[in-house]
Amino acid sequence: MEVKILKETSNPAFHRKEIQFEIKHPGASTPDRFSVRQALASKMKAELGTVYVLSMDTDTGTSRTMGRSDIYHDAKDPEKIVPRHIVVRNLPAEERAKLAAQQKEKKAAPTEKEGAKPGEKQPSKPKEDKPEAEAKPAEKQPSKQKEGKTEVPAKSTGEKEKPEAKEKR
Repeated sequence: MEVKILKETSNPAFHRKEIQFEIKHPGASTPDRFSVRQALASKMKAELGTVYVLSMDTDTGTSRTMGRSDIYHDAKDPEKIVPRHIVVRNLPAEERAKLAAQQKEKKAAPTEKEGAKPGEKQPSKPKEDKPEAEAKPAEKQPSKQKEGKTEVPAKSTGEKEKPEAKEKR
């Protein structure tokens, strides 16, 4: 696996270097983030805890991967800035599996509300009576006759059409 730095930018607002890199891995599959992270840390002479791989993209059928990474000046800065999902992605596979198991245990364990003793049921809230749906007003008659003229509601515009007036005799 050969790592080449394409672009390096300093971002003093976040106390980090932003890196664009290329990895050539002929005859091998796309390397995992943790191994890329280790390679970038050794190439940039940085601590492993300050390097985070943000993205990696390998074109189909090629042995070249393009990616972005951030290298922080201090190990405490990423705790405030880097999203949790990026931190988890950059962990070794064993540690990710442990975290996933812990998350499943948390979801499976029933949550107890504050002030309740274990084994004691919470009193249920009384159900509120919902008002019954109001009856719809009666619809208007489709046609009315007034003094020899008939009004018929229009189909699409909502306007009333008037038929031609009767001829006078």
